[in-house]
Amino acid sequence: MIGNKPKHQMDTWNKRIQVGVTEIEFRPHPSGAKKKYRTRSPAYLLNGDTPVVELEGKAGAVDISYCRVFKGHRDELSDDFL
Repeated sequence: MIGNKPKHQMDTWNKRIQVGVTEIEFRPHPSGAKKKYRTRSPAYLLNGDTPVVELEGKAGAVDISYCRVFKGHRDELSDDFL
């Protein structure tokens, strides 16, 4: 987790993630299927306390704490955003 404050999490995400470029894995349940998405928005605060981002192919926003960043050509996952 990136610190403990939602605004800090959002700001850190926005500094590191390029909208439309960075590949993200969103998996709200550990048993769920892995799928790659691209961001379609910068992170923002939902209701002032939950940092979220919009992903291509997903309706609505998702909590960034359920997202991981794919890095490299081998689909390695970064632990930057757990």
